[in-house]
Amino acid sequence: MKKICFVTHLPNLNGATRSLLDLLDGLDQTKFEPLVLINSEGPIIEELQKRNIRYRKTFYAPATNSTNKIKNIAKAVLNSSLVNRFSVSLVKKIFQEEKIDIVHNNSYLVSVGMQAAKELGIPYVCHLREFVFEDHGRSFFCEERQTDLLRNANAVIAITKAVKEKFQPDTPKEIIVLFDGIKVENYEIKPRELFRNSDINILMAGRISPGKGQLDSIKAVEYVRKKLPNRNIKLKVVGGIGDSDYYQKITGYVSENKLDFVEIHEFVSDLKKIRENTDIGLTCSSFEALGRVTVENMLSSLVTIGADSAGTLELIENGKNGYLYEKEDFRDLADKIIYAILNKENSEQLAKVAHDEAMINFDIKNYSRKLEDTYSKLI
Repeated sequence: MKKICFVTHLPNLNGATRSLLDLLDGLDQTKFEPLVLINSEGPIIEELQKRNIRYRKTFYAPATNSTNKIKNIAKAVLNSSLVNRFSVSLVKKIFQEEKIDIVHNNSYLVSVGMQAAKELGIPYVCHLREFVFEDHGRSFFCEERQTDLLRNANAVIAITKAVKEKFQPDTPKEIIVLFDGIKVENYEIKPRELFRNSDINILMAGRISPGKGQLDSIKAVEYVRKKLPNRNIKLKVVGGIGDSDYYQKITGYVSENKLDFVEIHEFVSDLKKIRENTDIGLTCSSFEALGRVTVENMLSSLVTIGADSAGTLELIENGKNGYLYEKEDFRDLADKIIYAILNKENSEQLAKVAHDEAMINFDIKNYSRKLEDTYSKLI
């Protein structure tokens, strides 16, 4: 049995972490023993304990900057050469104590796991789950170091073709494209009748930040309500605060315009109950690497509407399994929402097609076998 250390960048239950948990659920633990490395306390610990998966906690920081000035100063210190070397030494010690055979870096936003693996001669996998700047608005404190780690990875995985296209010039190795696998039974809601009455529920889920486009979703639904005054259309915005200035901007807009049809909730780990009473799921990101939320909306048999860019284009085929709108154009988004509502039968058919495709394309079992093949080639 080979031992794999999965290095996380945050201990919360964001998309990358939930994808890791699904990966661990599908991993053949008769062949591979997982260990998860975390840098602080967080909800991931409870999830790992539920699965009887060991974890180690040590000191390290993500390799990217912050949009918050105070946090950015702290992160700059944590990414200084001296502190970085200290963190790498701690991680190396854990790898040696645990006799790690493979390191799987779960997000490109963290570097210490790859640094430690490279210095110890342990094969490592670099998992590209983000564009970094385009979707997170972040940059690396040490771009040269990060690119070197990518270049020297033993295997590189991208979650979409769009992500591969961005990073392929930075590495001589052919980047493997693997859509994230999902434990589909945890998210599946069977196809059902939508728009059953005058109340129409729309969900916008995801980290609250400019790149995710929450303000576009609010403006679009505001416009739709004016065009369809006889329908009681409600919008739920659900997500952790990734950018406090942007959060203040959207809450300020809602308050100033007295938009009582908008509810804004902090991030919740289980959206299934909300989706059971939802008709439309939105993905408004201007640059989404994959869009796990999009896949979850499909599995939940919602009418899926997304911006026509990046990874979303690889998931939604306009008029076949959902609707695409021109990114950053809230009026075009509004038009697609109106069309979906007024063309009920067609929208229900699209939702069913999306559900059926997602059940096959994102099944964790298929994903895990492909990933295990990659691991086997490194040993």
